Order: sequence, then C-alpha cells, then structure tokens
Amino acid sequence: MLDVVSVEIDCPENRHDILVAELAPLGFHAFVRERDATLGWIDASLWERGLEESTRAVCTNVGADFGAATRVAAQNWNARWEATVRPIRVPPFLVRPSWAEKDDALHDILIDPKMSFGTGHHETTRLMLGYISEYVGGGTHVLDLGTGTGVLAIAAARVGASEVRAVDNDPWSVANALENIAANEVDGVVVVEEGTLASVSGTFDVILANINTGVLLAIIPELSARLRSRGIIVMSGMLERDVPSIAASLESHGFVVARRAGEGEWWSVAARLG
Repeated sequence: MLDVVSVEIDCPENRHDILVAELAPLGFHAFVRERDATLGWIDASLWERGLEESTRAVCTNVGADFGAATRVAAQNWNARWEATVRPIRVPPFLVRPSWAEKDDALHDILIDPKMSFGTGHHETTRLMLGYISEYVGGGTHVLDLGTGTGVLAIAAARVGASEVRAVDNDPWSVANALENIAANEVDGVVVVEEGTLASVSGTFDVILANINTGVLLAIIPELSARLRSRGIIVMSGMLERDVPSIAASLESHGFVVARRAGEGEWWSVAARLG
C-alpha cells in the first residue's frame, strides 16, 4: 500500500472550491475541509517529483497560504477519512459507507472510499447522480470515465443499465472501484478497466465523465465516435467560468446542449449527439 502526502493549506471558505479545482489536475486524490484549512492528499511518489513548488504557486494564485506537507501511511489516511464520511442522499440514491445504516432510499449504494474520489460529498458527484436516473434506464450501455470509487457506475447499474464500463487511469481507484462494485453486487453488470477513453472500444448510449475541465476539453472531439445515435454525454468537474468553453466545444463537435446545472461554484452539462 502506497504512502500519501497530506498537505494542509490555510484557505478562506469562499476560495476552497477554486483551490480544489486548481489542485486536482496536479494529482491530488481527495480533499477535506477542516476548520479554516483545506487538507489535500496526493500519492507520495507524485509529490516527490517536485510538485511542492506548483502547489505553492496555486495557493498564491487563489489567495491561500501553503501550510505544511506531511507524509503519512495510506492506512492512517483511510482511518481519518472514514471518520468524516457520512451518508449522502441524492434522490433516488443514498450513498453511504458500509458502517452507516441503510434508510428507505429507492437505490442504496455502498461506498467505502480508499484513495479515490467520489463519495457523494463533492458537488460534482451529486450533480452527476442527479442526471443518472434521467438519462440511464433499462438496457442502456454506459461508459463511466474516471470512475474513482465506482459510485456513478454503480448508480447506473441500480437504475437498470444492462452494461457499464468503468474506466480510470489510477490503479488505486480501479482497485477501490472493484471492491465497491463487488460490495454492491453489480459486478455482473459493471466491468472495471484501467485506462482512458483512448483505450476503450465500442459505442455507448451514455457517457459519464466527472473529471476536470482540461481533460473534458481534450476528449470532446473523440466523444461522437464513442456514442450511438442520439447518445448522451454527461460531464462535470468544471467551474461556472468554464461552462461557456465546454458548451461551445460540444456544439462545434455536433452536440446539442440539453441541460446545465450547478451547485455552489461547480457545474455540470448534459449534451445529446445531434
């Protein structure tokens, strides 16, 4: 099990989301807000490649102060994370860790996070869950790009998808997704692979992509070849300021934007292949 580096940053509450958006592309796996600080976790092997300078620059740009970086064992990170995770309801889904009790939600999803992103606590995950019951149904073939914990893939299976391909380029996320998919007993529907959009074959009715703006813009030109007629792409991981460029790129590649939704500073877009 790999060690991680915990980075503490003194950050005003109203700058937290901006900080997260700027740090995620550097390789940070997860973030927790504690008191007046943002805590971020990154694989130690990445941090040792000289990312401290880049992290400090991001802090300066968003009006935050770099505090301290501490190397910790992954199992200690997990224990600390587990202490903060609580059930999240996004109708018709309840996303909960295995140590929390089930309630009367229509679709119960067990997620025990390790180093991967996606517990329902972040706005982008909740936004994506809000689209799934609308666009995914019986017999749907789904691709979940950047699956993280596998929460979106599991949700798609819960509402009737006949096949879900869950893809992530992080081996740790793949391992965590496999555990969560088995715990939810949807391993007969969901197939997990390590890779990217370029490594995926076949076409899909719905593609889910909760990543970041840079990656989203990079993959949009490839999406039409991976979608079936009238297929839907649902994406999040962007700030409000990024929505116009995402929408313009989608429209220039043959998509019609069907819906936009936001929570806080984070936004999501659903578009149909014209």
